[in-house]
Amino acid sequence: MNCSVCGAQLPEGANICPRCGTATSSYASALGINDPTAEASYVRQPPPPPPTSYGPDPYAANAPYTPSMPPYAHDPYTPYPSAPAPQPPKKGRGRLVTTIIGVVVVCIILFGSGIFFVNQHNAQVTQQQHATATALAQSHATATARAQQNSNADPYVPGPSTLVLNDPMHDNSKGYAWNETTVNAKGGGLGTCAFTNGAYHVSRTEKGSLICHSKTLAFNLSNLALEANLTINQGDYSGIAFRMDNTTEKGYVFVIGAGGDYVLDAFNFNADINHEYTVLSKGNSPAIKRGWHQANLAAIVANGSTISTYINHQPITSVQDTTYTQGAVGIYGYGQSSFDVMTTGVRAWQL
Repeated sequence: MNCSVCGAQLPEGANICPRCGTATSSYASALGINDPTAEASYVRQPPPPPPTSYGPDPYAANAPYTPSMPPYAHDPYTPYPSAPAPQPPKKGRGRLVTTIIGVVVVCIILFGSGIFFVNQHNAQVTQQQHATATALAQSHATATARAQQNSNADPYVPGPSTLVLNDPMHDNSKGYAWNETTVNAKGGGLGTCAFTNGAYHVSRTEKGSLICHSKTLAFNLSNLALEANLTINQGDYSGIAFRMDNTTEKGYVFVIGAGGDYVLDAFNFNADINHEYTVLSKGNSPAIKRGWHQANLAAIVANGSTISTYINHQPITSVQDTTYTQGAVGIYGYGQSSFDVMTTGVRAWQL
């Protein structure tokens, strides 16, 4: 007879299926429908363990005794743990990688663009520099040409004038016949006019003054502009003489001092020593470079009765005087003891 539920073969007289625990018909008929203990008996009895396929059915009739097998190393009903499934890549890491790649690409693009623009900018700068250099060279050439054309222009008088004296004073080769002599100076000592070491020197061994002039009669000028580059190597004053009469030793002199002062005088060396000079104007000027071995450009403009003075192209003073009207030009020096005044350039314009 077989179990009505699982179909297993039932032992003879079995009340319960040894495989699934289902009560058999013999168990039900034996209890009776009105037996009050049937349900309780059924519940309290634990079902026997289900049969396995590893040996004969222990509940089968006449089943031989078989000793229990040693336990398996692993639970036969529990499968071996399987390897964990691979985890999908994290979205955050993928985005990070994508972002890095994008940044690298953008940097490459920007770097390439930067090189292009830098090269383009450098090329533009080079072109601009070349154009600027060319413009400066052209401007310099133009200025040089104009300077060469206008180097003889009178910088003090805007009207028409004629350059009549232009001497760098290196020597006496320009034909202006500057004094080259040593004389016994009035009041004592020796006075010397000489070209020395590429410059014209006016000097004296004792206290007093000295004027060294050009002997060319063409320089007996009336209206003129005169300038001279003067340096006091020793002594107190350097200056320029104009409208000077060499015979009577009279004329005008404009002097600048090592201490920063200036004087415009009318002089008469035939007068007594206390009345040789008549002061027309004097003062101090910041335009004067003070001290020895300082070059100063002294200039005058004598036009009619108006006499104007300049130092280093700066206007200093202007006076009215008619004492002398024409004469020669010369270089002046003065010292309380000995002196030496050097000249490195003289120019004169006839107005």
